[in-house]
Amino acid sequence: MEEKKEITKQARRFAKAMKAPLIFCSSSHSINIQKIFKIVLSKVFDLKCCNVKKITEVGDPIIEYDDEAKTDGGAGGDADDGPDDEPKAVAAPAQAGGGGAPGGTPAATDAPAAS
Repeated sequence: MEEKKEITKQARRFAKAMKAPLIFCSSSHSINIQKIFKIVLSKVFDLKCCNVKKITEVGDPIIEYDDEAKTDGGAGGDADDGPDDEPKAVAAPAQAGGGGAPGGTPAATDAPAAS
């Protein structure tokens, strides 16, 4: 039991440092798998009906997560916290071939051509 306490203590420290939920799970024994999906889907789709019970007792399969909506622009939220229908600027990736025009050819400039 002492080893479980130490493992849980360390896991909580890591989860806190990463600002991440702590969920003990096992796919081979089907422990907390459906609950993980419920939590993830409720976060992704901003659903308020996540009714997964938190388990904090050492020795049980731990489920500790923040079920409140984040408004500080952290992980899982929009950085600007504004309406989602506003257009957002996106940087275009560089073109292959060193040029800015499609097909890798250099983009036209206002500089006169060298003769």
